Amino acid sequence: MTVIHVPGSKSGTARALVLAAAANGTSTLVRPLRSDDTEGFAEGLTHLGYRVGQEVDLRHIEGRPSGPAVTDADVHCRDGATTARFLPTLAAAAASGTYRFDASAQMRRRPLAPLTEALRTLGVDLRHDAAERHHSLRISASGIRGGELTLDAGESSQYLPSPGSQNSRTVRVPEPTPSPGVLMSTPPHHPPTSYGSVASCHICGAIPAVHAVVRGHRGLVVTLRFLTEEGAFCRTCGTATYRRMTSDTLWQGWWGLLSVFAAPVTMVMNIGARSRIRALPHPVGNLRPQLAPGRRVLARPPALVIMAALVVALGAVVVPKLIPHTQPTFTAGDCIRNHAKWPEQDLEEVGCSSPEAEYWISDGDKCWGRDWLLYLEYSAEKKTLCAHPMSK
Repeated sequence: MTVIHVPGSKSGTARALVLAAAANGTSTLVRPLRSDDTEGFAEGLTHLGYRVGQEVDLRHIEGRPSGPAVTDADVHCRDGATTARFLPTLAAAAASGTYRFDASAQMRRRPLAPLTEALRTLGVDLRHDAAERHHSLRISASGIRGGELTLDAGESSQYLPSPGSQNSRTVRVPEPTPSPGVLMSTPPHHPPTSYGSVASCHICGAIPAVHAVVRGHRGLVVTLRFLTEEGAFCRTCGTATYRRMTSDTLWQGWWGLLSVFAAPVTMVMNIGARSRIRALPHPVGNLRPQLAPGRRVLARPPALVIMAALVVALGAVVVPKLIPHTQPTFTAGDCIRNHAKWPEQDLEEVGCSSPEAEYWISDGDKCWGRDWLLYLEYSAEKKTLCAHPMSK
């Protein structure tokens, strides 16, 4: 099967970068778009003092809600319109500092009027070096005051991600802007589900993942061996690991003197890990191949063999008790043999002409010498019977 990874959105990557920079803690972007505009955006964040790390298909950004870490910076926005409009808003949120922004000749021709007016309305000292409301520009930051702001997003939805402020602020948009960027730039109606700290699967790199310890056991006749696999698991790789180690325990975990106790305890301890793994949603963004979960534990050969053995053992104990026992009865003139040792009696009727016949039966008043009285339950008429050796 061929798997094709569709490149990410330039607009989506830029918005994710600015949100990560403004957030608390370290954010990880999985498979962001690699392009000149997004690379220019990440480079601009670095010039502003944000820590930006790069791995294969991953980008880590250490957020700073208080604004840039440096108080003086020169940022070149290249040809990126999103970069040219987003990064000045981050710089404006700083408590103090001087930040200079420039862009390519093509970007200089594109107006920044809504951005200029919005920042100046919020008290930001913003000055254009050449043409008014065009790049290049200089911001002397001293924080952003709160208040009401009317923002015209008709020219571009990129103006909607408004600058940060420690004070309350109301943003009004005169006309609706039907753009996906609007949805990406405004808070959701419902907070997203939180899975704690962002972690990726140590096997495939997908998210979300949860830390778990999956255990196994192997009996070695006179010794025991306990196995563990610990790390962050996504739902797919965690399920595969749990099923494999539990299945292995089912057929390798009984070959020791103490394994009869150790194997069940090991499988019970895995219940917690299995519950945490199953609570995860379907993983996304895997960087490496995922493990195949395969069949459920109870559908694998080791489990089937054990269940079959349990059924046979249970049947051997229960079934005989369910079968009614028929007590043979005799009358005078019948021939029998005893499967027990006299005086114990386990009698079976046989033909008198059969070589297996050992005794012939008469009424009880005819017993003598080597004869044996039969238990009363063997008498069909509930009267005393006597067994005589066939030689007589």
